[in-house]
Amino acid sequence: MQRVRVGPLDAEQQGAIADLFGAVRLPGEYATVSMTDLDAVLNDVIGCTAYEVVEQLVGPIGDRAAERRSAAAERNRLWAWLSGHEVVRAQPALQTWVASTRRNGLIERSVERTRAVLDQALCVLGELPGVGTPLPVFVDSVLSDPHGLDEGTRLHTMVVRALAAVYGIDPPSDAGQLRALWDRAGIADDELSSTVLAAGLRITTEGDVIGRILHMCAEAGHAAALTLQQLRASSRIVDAPDRVWVVENPSVLALALARFGARCPPMICTSGWPSSAGVRLLQQLSKAGTRSLVRCGSAPSAYLRRETQLPASVVEFLDSNSNKSGLGGVCAARVFPSFPVTGTCATLDGENLVWSPREAARGTPAQPTGRRVR
Repeated sequence: MQRVRVGPLDAEQQGAIADLFGAVRLPGEYATVSMTDLDAVLNDVIGCTAYEVVEQLVGPIGDRAAERRSAAAERNRLWAWLSGHEVVRAQPALQTWVASTRRNGLIERSVERTRAVLDQALCVLGELPGVGTPLPVFVDSVLSDPHGLDEGTRLHTMVVRALAAVYGIDPPSDAGQLRALWDRAGIADDELSSTVLAAGLRITTEGDVIGRILHMCAEAGHAAALTLQQLRASSRIVDAPDRVWVVENPSVLALALARFGARCPPMICTSGWPSSAGVRLLQQLSKAGTRSLVRCGSAPSAYLRRETQLPASVVEFLDSNSNKSGLGGVCAARVFPSFPVTGTCATLDGENLVWSPREAARGTPAQPTGRRVR
């Protein structure tokens, strides 16, 4: 600041300014004061600058411009940390949540407070999907506070909005939608709402209905919907396929069943982020020695590997083309390896099948060629 305009000035004040600067005329009702001239006069009279005089009168004066720059830099560091966090990098769909959180601004205008809540939210998201654990138990294990995600808290709102971004849906507007969202994230308040789809999966279990349901549906060329209750009641799998294809999109499962019917190879559909039922089924198959071939984007792959705790010896994550929406955005023609990306030949159970994209568009089933594949 180089100059200051002061006023309105009464006669006494006009005279004081004229005396201070040694002016021969009064300045008028308003006066423009040069800070350089004022500093020179004060230095000559009392040995202080105007800045030092004001500090003695009112206390320390901050550099507001510098403070604003520092605050802006601190906010930018916060949002850069959030955008680059490993949980956000592993799940690109969270970038929309990051942008929304940034637009909402700081909590209580505090970077420190905002980062603390965000850190808790990321800890929660990093442990999802769960395996059907009740919400208070899950939160206590992650945050050491069973009420940490109570409805109405900032943290609860933040996590719910993040999950909605992951699944590409609007935030829940009622209790039913909220329960459904938690269930999709593997936090189920009952064992019937969490399900997983399977097709062509023939397994033998010890004395429960899972094996019979899967066999009947596979023989009929239908998909089976297994509940978490059924899977929890299931005993050890004693006979399972050597490998199973794991996909995200139910339309891929429908396409496979339409093409191959009762000859559909073993497939599991997670319908995006694996539910509690999906996690449990994959864990049971892993214990039985089944190798899971996962066709999905890199982000859900990372979560699937960690949350199912599948050892590297029984899981393989295959390349696929996924769009920017994250979960559930896999191109169906590339997800299921028995369908060619280009060309006209597919392979199923060692037999060559003729299949082309044009025939697929017309709904023509794949036809055997009679040639075996070694």
